[in-house]
Amino acid sequence: MNLAQRLTQLDVWLLYWTVLQRQYRPVMVFARCASRSGDGYLQVLFIVWFATRPNTSGQTIAIWLIGVFAAERCVYFFLKNSLKRQRPPAALPSFEAVIQASDKFSFPSGHTSPALVVWQRHLSDST
Repeated sequence: MNLAQRLTQLDVWLLYWTVLQRQYRPVMVFARCASRSGDGYLQVLFIVWFATRPNTSGQTIAIWLIGVFAAERCVYFFLKNSLKRQRPPAALPSFEAVIQASDKFSFPSGHTSPALVVWQRHLSDST
C-alpha cells in the first residue's frame, strides 16, 4: 500500500470516527461553533480591531492582514477549482453531513487556509 492510499484510509477512518461522536451534544455544539468561527467574520473583526488601535503598529498589522487574506483567497480559489477534491457526502455514499458546505469541493479548506497563513507568520516571528 503506497503513502497516498494509507493517507486516504486514515482520512476515511477519522471521518467515520467523528461520525460516531455525533451522539455527544457538546461535541456537536463545539463542531458547529468551530465551523462558524472560520466563516470569515473573525478575520474581518481582527482587521477592524487592529486598524482602530491608536498606535501605528496595529494599523500596520491590519494592512498586513488585508494583504495576506487577499493573497490567500486567490491561491485558495485557484487550488479549490483545480484540485476538485470531493466532499465526504459525494465520496462516501453512507456519509451524511451535519453542516452544509457553502461550496462543492473540500480541499483546500476555506476555514483552515487563512488560519494556517496567520499561524505560520506567528511561528516564523517566534523563532
